[in-house]
Amino acid sequence: MYRPLAAILALVAIASTPVDSKASPEPAFMEGQSILSLRVGASNTRGEGTGWMAGGGLGVGLNRAMLLAMDLSHAEPNHEIQRHISFWTLQLEVGAPFQHRISPRLGAGVGVYRTKGMQSYTLDFDPSPLQEGASPPTFKITQFGFSAGLGLSLQVTNHILLDFEAREHRTLRRELNGDIGGVLDMTTAGGGLTYVLR
Repeated sequence: MYRPLAAILALVAIASTPVDSKASPEPAFMEGQSILSLRVGASNTRGEGTGWMAGGGLGVGLNRAMLLAMDLSHAEPNHEIQRHISFWTLQLEVGAPFQHRISPRLGAGVGVYRTKGMQSYTLDFDPSPLQEGASPPTFKITQFGFSAGLGLSLQVTNHILLDFEAREHRTLRRELNGDIGGVLDMTTAGGGLTYVLR
């Protein structure tokens, strides 16, 4: 999945040109500057099909090339087992936003992934049928995980970026309560906006 995207980003990096300082004020993305990001897109968990995702975050520029952000996102795969995946992650992104009209970037994050859903009797231990009108039992799994991805930012104004990104997410098998469960392996891809707060 990442090979074509990496090739595109490499070509864009070569072709991108610095913003003309005579035509534009000083770049807004600087050390200590706060940003707000919003995005929507698709999510895909292994063997469960493609669903949707949405999220956003608040961050601060460490310098002109690095951003540290707290991110909150939600994803719902398209599968017979209804699942809701929420994840809170601390993200570090490296790029050159507001210094080039088109800027590739890299990102990595760590955090907590919580999965809630309804159990399926085709997979569960208890084969007894549900009583009429009763809801299937639910489950909750909380795990520590990490993410890594590639992105592309297009400068719209001196304070707004149009972003595109793809990320790979993976959790540890051990849950936070000590139980040993399954590994969440998920890919998200989408687009959104980044706004420099004043």
